[in-house]
Amino acid sequence: MDTPGTADKLKFEEIKNCYMLATVAVHKWGNLTGDFSSKEPSLCFIYVKNKDYLVGRWVLRHIDYYDVEFPKTTTRALKEEEILKYPPELRANILKGVFVKKLNEFLIKAGGIE
Repeated sequence: MDTPGTADKLKFEEIKNCYMLATVAVHKWGNLTGDFSSKEPSLCFIYVKNKDYLVGRWVLRHIDYYDVEFPKTTTRALKEEEILKYPPELRANILKGVFVKKLNEFLIKAGGIE
């Protein structure tokens, strides 16, 4: 598996609908802002990218908010050994995202999709 990089160096296709690790997280609701940061890198699921943030939600935390903003500079891909520490059913979802990314890269290089 590739060495993970920070999200600001990754392409959008590599980020959309995937699991990553993050520390800083902010949730904005109207004019209220909440800090949902974590001291240690924690698992998050990213489903949208905007100019400054990756948008998603925490996984395995007792905070059930959607559209949480994770700064690109403090969010990164998981290392292989980090993936292995999660329960098998969650690990399968994380690896499915990695597999789909690799399959898409292969098909693009082979001329199968554009």
